[in-house]
Amino acid sequence: MPGFALRSAGVEVRAPDPNAMAGRLRSGSPPVFCRVTERGVLFDLRTVAGDELPDLARAIGYALEGDDVDEE
Repeated sequence: MPGFALRSAGVEVRAPDPNAMAGRLRSGSPPVFCRVTERGVLFDLRTVAGDELPDLARAIGYALEGDDVDEE
């Protein structure tokens, strides 16, 4: 609805190749929709129910497997 803002929160997960990570997430079962940024992949948590958070975390972990992730 124009002129109406929805409250939300986003989480960006940094990845060496954000496009590849997003592709793995989108082709998973179930698919995870996200937005690619310069440094990583952004998730809009407004679209994730509380009981879906463990599944999202697991999907992110799988999507990061094999990437050279710098853990700071």
